[in-house]
Parts: sequence; structure tokens; C-alpha cells
Amino acid sequence: MSSTFQSTIGTDAQAGLQQGDTDVPQTLEAVMARCENFSPPSFIDTKLDFRYEIPAIGHKYWLSKCRNGTFPHRRDISPVELSAQLPNVGLFEINRNAAPLNLYCRIAGDSIEQVYGKMHRQFIRECLPLEQATRFDCYAAAVLLSGAPIRISGKVSHEERTFMDAEMLAAPLATDDQDRLQIIVFAEYQPVS
Repeated sequence: MSSTFQSTIGTDAQAGLQQGDTDVPQTLEAVMARCENFSPPSFIDTKLDFRYEIPAIGHKYWLSKCRNGTFPHRRDISPVELSAQLPNVGLFEINRNAAPLNLYCRIAGDSIEQVYGKMHRQFIRECLPLEQATRFDCYAAAVLLSGAPIRISGKVSHEERTFMDAEMLAAPLATDDQDRLQIIVFAEYQPVS
């Protein structure tokens, strides 16, 4: 999908991954490989073949907000329209001039906070252990580098919760501030089958 937002982040995405940020690789392929080497591994793909309902609903909703080939703006996202999914929705922000990425959680639904603890209105590196924060930074970098929505899947690694599968849609949102990029996440957690 060509996009005004993509032209803002897609061509110079590495601006958000400045030198000195040794935790996050500089290409999408390297980010994907890094995630696959986590223990347990996480998988990032752009095919968006969802197994779970919440990420699939989130993707349809995100697509419905795209206009004239551009990504939705943050103001296009309506909590009223998402009321049934709000426990599974997160809204994250990146200052792409910061190194490291310094991912900030604006909103984290109850389902997300049941897995990771209190996150909303906090920088990820301040509320999660470094290993977990690095995962989140890699997920955000994948959106930044692809300039498109991504699917994240794998077992939950936080606090030994590997008995849970996670699947997430992470999709970019346009903002009025070119230095700040927002990502909406629709996450679903299920017992490992």
C-alpha cells in the first residue's frame, strides 16, 4: 500500500534506529531474525494470515480507516467503535529521533496488562525487564522498517508464561508530528494447544 505515512517512515526508517541502539537491528530482515532467536522465539511476518479473531478484527478495522491509499490517522481510531476489543488494544508511540527507540505505551488494554503488568502511560524500558523491552522495541522497529502492518506470533515469554500463545497485529498510524510515530496493537492470548 502506498502511503503518505509510509513515505514519512519507509524511506528513512533508520532515523528511528540511530547508531548506538545496539539492541535493535537496522533492517527488517535482521529484526525478523533477531526475534526468531529470542527464547522463546517470536515470529514477525507481513502476510497477515491471522489465526486468532482479535488481530483479524483489528486488521479489518485498520483497513476500513485507510483512505485514498494512506494509513489511518490516530484521530480516525474510535474507542467507541472498538469498545468490544478495547481490552486487547494497545497504542504505542516512538520518537524516531531517540536512540534507543524509547517506545512509550499510551494505552494498554486490560488483557495486555494481565500478561505484562501495568504499562499504560509508561516508557517500555521503565516498566518491563530489558529482555522484554528489547522484544517490544524490535516489534516497533519492524513496523517502522516495513512501513506497513505486521503480524507477531509466538509464546509469551514474560514471567515464564510460555503456556500462552500470543498473536498480534501491529499497524502504523499517521500523526501530525513527523518525529512521533504511533502503532496500534490488537493482541490475543490463548493457552498453548
